[in-house]
Amino acid sequence: MRLKSAIAGASLLIGRRKPTGSLMRHLKSFIACVTLLTGAAMALPGPAAHAAPVRYEAESSPAVCTGTIDSDHAGYSGSGFCNGNNAVGAYVQFTVNASVAGTATLAVRFANGTTASRPADLIVNGTRVQPAVAFEGTGAWNAWSNKTFSVSVSAGGNTIRLSPTTSSGLANIDYLDFEVGTAAAPAVTWLGDTQLDPSAVYFVSYDGLVNNASFQQDGIVTYAGYQYAAWYTSTRYTMVARRQLPSGAWQTVQLPHRLSTNDSHNVISLGISRTDGRLHLGMDTHNNAIYYVKSEAGLVSNPGSVSWSASRFGAVQRSLDGVSLGNITYPRFVATPEGRLQLSYRTGGSGNGTMELAEYNGSTWTRLGRWSSASGSYTLNGDTSTTRNMYLHGISYGPGGRLHAAFTWREGNSAVMCNRGGLANHDTGYVYSDDRGRTWRNNAGQVLATTGSGTLVSVSSPGHVVDPLSVDHALINQESQAIDSAGNPHVIISYVPGRYTQCVSDFVQQRISSGHAFHVWRDSAGSWRKMEIPVALNAFGRSQLVLDGANNAYVVMPYGRIVTASAASGWTDWTVRFDGSGLNAFGEVVVDRGRIASGVLSILYQRRSSGTTPSPIRVVDFRLG
Repeated sequence: MRLKSAIAGASLLIGRRKPTGSLMRHLKSFIACVTLLTGAAMALPGPAAHAAPVRYEAESSPAVCTGTIDSDHAGYSGSGFCNGNNAVGAYVQFTVNASVAGTATLAVRFANGTTASRPADLIVNGTRVQPAVAFEGTGAWNAWSNKTFSVSVSAGGNTIRLSPTTSSGLANIDYLDFEVGTAAAPAVTWLGDTQLDPSAVYFVSYDGLVNNASFQQDGIVTYAGYQYAAWYTSTRYTMVARRQLPSGAWQTVQLPHRLSTNDSHNVISLGISRTDGRLHLGMDTHNNAIYYVKSEAGLVSNPGSVSWSASRFGAVQRSLDGVSLGNITYPRFVATPEGRLQLSYRTGGSGNGTMELAEYNGSTWTRLGRWSSASGSYTLNGDTSTTRNMYLHGISYGPGGRLHAAFTWREGNSAVMCNRGGLANHDTGYVYSDDRGRTWRNNAGQVLATTGSGTLVSVSSPGHVVDPLSVDHALINQESQAIDSAGNPHVIISYVPGRYTQCVSDFVQQRISSGHAFHVWRDSAGSWRKMEIPVALNAFGRSQLVLDGANNAYVVMPYGRIVTASAASGWTDWTVRFDGSGLNAFGEVVVDRGRIASGVLSILYQRRSSGTTPSPIRVVDFRLG
């Protein structure tokens, strides 16, 4: 039986009569079976009202074509199409009417008979909202394709302009379909893009870059009206910059530490201790002693009155002010509600390591100790693994001072996988702490661990798995989490669903070809829910999740693509709001979570290069909603 036919049959059955208890039980069983077949949780939203889109032909007034109206390539709508001049700025413009202000969906029909993209800026009412949108080759001039956008419009008349950014000009433009008010997912509006460094260090290691990795907490951060970012230069020096928001110029400071090795694990993480106004940097670690620098007191709490210079920073240390951590990986700074600063880090290695915490009270660091365990047994595919490590999707405080940690496990024995070409990550786990990371509880509130003791979170801890998944699906570690205004955690995970295969044999390539991201969250009743984001991953790397003040979700996927969903829909109306055009981002990007409260999403990204040729590192800003 075909899946589509089966679902249609179930819908017809429901429509004929009110489901009885017995019928409803059968339907629930049926839906559960469909869920297993598709490899994703199913959401069954109610029908949405849609008005028919209004079509605006490029050859008809009030449309403006900076070129000629031609009809020599078949398949167009109306009486012709706009063949723009081959020049930068030779635009086509539509004037559309919106019945109400809000988010509009635009569908542009185009043809490009060349093999090269013809990029164009999308300009709404005189404001560039998406730069250098790629209008790819369609195979022939009579092969027409549609490109869809979501933009904010005003009530009444609006101008929609496509302005080419290269001397090749526009693709041929047939028409614009315009529809307003049907998409509830929040929009994003391009505000600007600034350059931090024209030639940052570039090398690909573990399929990633050292200047942009999902586990940087944080690579870019906002505090007290200033934004801070850090990266390694082409000469491998540590650079830290600041700018006054919203649009001040970047000021840069070079620190004396140089990146020690070509390893993308060795990122720079920034932290701010509000108790004394210091900026902290943890960097260049992968199973080695930390490189640590902190600024003078007051540098970030009163930035407008303090100059930005290297003399404001202390010496590079191999400990936290004399507190040795041993060999560590993945330093993440976490600010506590009262303004202290904590450092999360891993000791040991992949497949056999533990998570630990240290804390800074404004004057001294204290090592709190381990809170996860490498011990326990995991058995699958006829073999057993007895060591592992926890990989955090995030560790962050939410309302009420609760510390949330979502994670996955990595097994030490790869024989538990169906194929050694996979990666032994499994399950999504969740624990929380209400006493600043001293004790840890599962979702039901049961105490699982005490930091620094012999009782730690382990693979055997009861009730910690909130989304089970075996090692055979290319689940990636260290993706992203965010906490909503009600204190409920939201997590982004990604893997190859079971509808593609039950046994991944090539972790990287099958994630690129078949990987999908999923939104996993806890609802107000304390139950965990899951929905597949209906946008192909088309990448090996990880996505970033942020929530705005209304709890709308924004997922920044690899290459800087932005997909959003509204809280009002129950996070079911996932819509692509920005396709990454014009960024040329390598892959994973880093977001500024501290700036979200002001309604702006800042994304730190590095442009794609080749070999070890340095490339620009930049920050792009979007207005949310």
